[in-house]
Amino acid sequence: MTGALDARISTGDVHLRDVTADASAVSSVGDVQVDLAPGWSGPRVVARCKTGDVRIRASGALRAHVDAHTRIGDVRNGLASADVTTPTIDARSTIGDVTISTR
Repeated sequence: MTGALDARISTGDVHLRDVTADASAVSSVGDVQVDLAPGWSGPRVVARCKTGDVRIRASGALRAHVDAHTRIGDVRNGLASADVTTPTIDARSTIGDVTISTR
């Protein structure tokens, strides 16, 4: 799939695979997982939930500005934030873990 993607659900899990462009995945109650395709070229990916875990997988070669937060839970960022303005990874959960990992 090419082009921007916006997936929203009130209750349930959201899993986006092989994302190649801009993406937004949001769930009020449920886990959110976004797997960025190798060579992902989107300027921004957003993964958010109020209650649940947020997981983003990206190429280890990706240089991106990472904004990862949770109020209650753990944040694990295996990508490390680069000193760039784009692309941006925005990963947030109110109650749950936020994990950004590489493959």
